[in-house]
Amino acid sequence: MPESVVIEVPVKSPVQGTKSPAQVRLESRANEPRSPLSPAALKQNLENAELNRKNLLMARAEKCRDNYSKAKEVSITQKEAFNEKTNLQAESIQNRLAVAEANRLAQTEKCLEQTKAMNQRVQEAQKKREEQIASEKEELDKSVSSSKERLSAAEERRTSMLREAQEKAAAEVAKAKELAAKKQQSLQDMDEKIKEKLSAAEDRRNIILSEQKEKAAAAYIHAKDVSAQQQAKETQLRDDLENKIQAKLAEAENRRLSGSPAKFAKAKADESIN
Repeated sequence: MPESVVIEVPVKSPVQGTKSPAQVRLESRANEPRSPLSPAALKQNLENAELNRKNLLMARAEKCRDNYSKAKEVSITQKEAFNEKTNLQAESIQNRLAVAEANRLAQTEKCLEQTKAMNQRVQEAQKKREEQIASEKEELDKSVSSSKERLSAAEERRTSMLREAQEKAAAEVAKAKELAAKKQQSLQDMDEKIKEKLSAAEDRRNIILSEQKEKAAAAYIHAKDVSAQQQAKETQLRDDLENKIQAKLAEAENRRLSGSPAKFAKAKADESIN
């Protein structure tokens, strides 16, 4: 007898929340008492499971086909609505473009008419300008010829005046040369006189300097003699004063040693008075 096979399906109950029908069925099956299955029963169960799986797949495929059909219909509807809207917009755009083109053509025609009128006015103005230029040129030619005549006369007057000015300038130059020669001679004479005066002044300055040097030498010698004499007198006076002081000190010392204190005090007083 073949061994029986027991298949255990673990079922985990949700902790929280509402249980779905599938969970309820699984729990009820799990709670039912099980008996060991024979191979035939197990095979039948597997065939049933395979059949259920195929039925489930077919149901899901049918549902997918239905969903696809619905989505396709919705897509076709949306596409038709979009095409209709696009066609309406295209017609509106075409209408606006036609109106704009008509306006542009009208504006272009208007501009052409204005341009033609402007060209006509420009041609008339150009014609008047050419006539005015011709008139001005004629007047300019007359003015140029008159100016040439005046320039010729002015050139003749300028040549005459230039000749007279050259002659006058030559006379003035000759006179200036003569005056310059006289002034040069006068300057040379003055220079010689100044040189003579400078030479005489230099001689007098040398004489005065020599006299001042002699006087300074004599004064220096005299001052030196006077200084030597004064220094000798000062030395003599200083020696005399030292001798007197030494004599008085010696006298006072003698009195102090030989006399009474009263006499010594009197001697000191006399010494201080002197």
